[in-house]
Amino acid sequence: DSITAGACSSGGDAPYPQQMQIMLDQEHGEGAYAVTNLGACGSTMQKEADSPYWERPQYDALTAGTWDIVVIMLGTNDA
Repeated sequence: DSITAGACSSGGDAPYPQQMQIMLDQEHGEGAYAVTNLGACGSTMQKEADSPYWERPQYDALTAGTWDIVVIMLGTNDA
């Protein structure tokens, strides 16, 4: 959603995926983990909605990648 993507944030390190990257780098050293932001503004988990995540390019990137850890934020646009 837009919170993950960083829409209307103050920019820079404000979106939470970038903050997570900074914390992981500080704790485990740079390069130990790589955070990828696949947030899609206005998307919903509802497949029959106006903008389902399943039809966004971010979903294609998610399913094409190989991940060790996945963090998903659900429901903000589904309420």
